[in-house]
Amino acid sequence: MIKRMTYQRVDDLLTTYLIPHIENLWDTLNPINAVEEKLKCFKFLEKGDIYQPVLQYKGLPADFSSIEKTLNSVKVRDDRLGQIFIDKINELKKEIRLLSNKGHDTFSQISSELYGLPSQSVLKEAYAILEKSTSEFYEPETVSSEQLKAIIEKELETNEFFNWSTKLDQLISSKVSVVSAQRKICIKKDVNFTSHEVARLKVHEIWTHILRAENGYSQPYHIFGHGLANYVGTEEGLAVYNEEKAGLLNTTFLKIYAGRTIAVKLAQETSFWDVFSKLLSYFSPEAAYTITLRSKRGLINTVEPGGFTKDHLYLSGYFYVKGYFSNNNPPKLLYVGKVGIEDVNLIKQLLEEEILQQPSKLPKFYN
Repeated sequence: MIKRMTYQRVDDLLTTYLIPHIENLWDTLNPINAVEEKLKCFKFLEKGDIYQPVLQYKGLPADFSSIEKTLNSVKVRDDRLGQIFIDKINELKKEIRLLSNKGHDTFSQISSELYGLPSQSVLKEAYAILEKSTSEFYEPETVSSEQLKAIIEKELETNEFFNWSTKLDQLISSKVSVVSAQRKICIKKDVNFTSHEVARLKVHEIWTHILRAENGYSQPYHIFGHGLANYVGTEEGLAVYNEEKAGLLNTTFLKIYAGRTIAVKLAQETSFWDVFSKLLSYFSPEAAYTITLRSKRGLINTVEPGGFTKDHLYLSGYFYVKGYFSNNNPPKLLYVGKVGIEDVNLIKQLLEEEILQQPSKLPKFYN
């Protein structure tokens, strides 16, 4: 007879050990030689020659295999609440497979299983955004990473998010990243930001990622603070939608989200240089390289097709969330924690049964 664990025990195991441990390993997907390879790439570009970066990564810790073993030992009832944990465990197993298959032929397929690929309709919208984009007034990047760190810390203190910390990090793939399991905000070291970007990041990171996490941590099961299975599309889409609702989604950033979407599609079919060359029609070399690198992560020899597919979820998720709100659905259902739109019917039931509680705070632009 299989002994089932209580929901609380499974929740504790996932949220205090397994999810934080796995989330801490995502930085092994960021190439450690990205700067050096960019310099080589730009030298070849100046000469009119082709260069395909060869990416290097940090290895996984020796105890990595024990995480999957522990996941396989978790047994929970296959009912309505139990399914939340079963789905999350299956997703975590895929994440482990993904991280352990960097540089292998199977990496791209596993990434597609986790995050999907952009639909034809979203790709059409992405190309339309790029074709319609025009040059904008240049705003100087006057805010340093150290200054942004101080601004974010002040915003966290003002809104009583006292459990969160900030860290400057050289290796993260984006300029700012939230690590929910550790309640940490990572800011890319030695980069600068525009004043508009600072305002946008407050909405994207604090009023979406952090607020959904904080509301989720106040629920009886902390899995809602870490994220249910398949929540990421809604998470990133809501962040972009909130930028728009706050009046901060200008064409510059919408163009970046469109570029990421197209890069994900192209990366699955062709080499780094081919993706990079196509993006140069719409972006500066610096921006085109960054977008391309994000889409080719997970490969070593980037002449091969494939890569990391998550980046299309910013634009795909944005349209998904816009559809949710176009039907007059309330924002509070998406703020009980880090949940997906697919979870909304279950969330309604759990709120009615008082298994979950209403979110304690919503962004001010929803009030």
